[in-house]
Amino acid sequence: MKELREAVAEFKRGYLMKVVKANNGNISVTAKKLGITRNTLIININMLKLKNEVKKVVVECRNLRKQLKRKPARITAGKVEYSKKNLLKEAANEFIKKYIKKAFKEMQGSVSKTAKMLKVHRNNIIYKINDFKLRDYLNEVLWEKRRKNKHLMYYHTVVKPLRQKSASKTNGK
Repeated sequence: MKELREAVAEFKRGYLMKVVKANNGNISVTAKKLGITRNTLIININMLKLKNEVKKVVVECRNLRKQLKRKPARITAGKVEYSKKNLLKEAANEFIKKYIKKAFKEMQGSVSKTAKMLKVHRNNIIYKINDFKLRDYLNEVLWEKRRKNKHLMYYHTVVKPLRQKSASKTNGK
């Protein structure tokens, strides 16, 4: 599994490119649909190193318009409205939530092991558990682990000591 930071950045790259392509490379419309300002979108594009990819999308759309011999498309469906929510942030948070759940399951509910695997401080994982209300999920994972290991606990607490006692009695005779 990747570091949490790398996984989130990769998710945001894919998500932003998908939305930019859906809006034919129009940054202003993309920002409005995501519920963020144009400057914030440009900062995200630069931070995620997507500038060249966005330029390619814009050039492809321009070339397509030239081939169709049309003027640049205007917004014909009416006024583009701002989203009241920051869709990029919501999508990233949903991704983080699923990614942490997957890591918990893989690490059998251990917060410390999950934090080490994701290369995040343990306290940050605990904050995410509380923010995303993952406490119930974490308890389910822990109970599942206990159910699977129940036979091992029985073996180590009951069977193994009995075998050791019987082995010591036979060796002592």
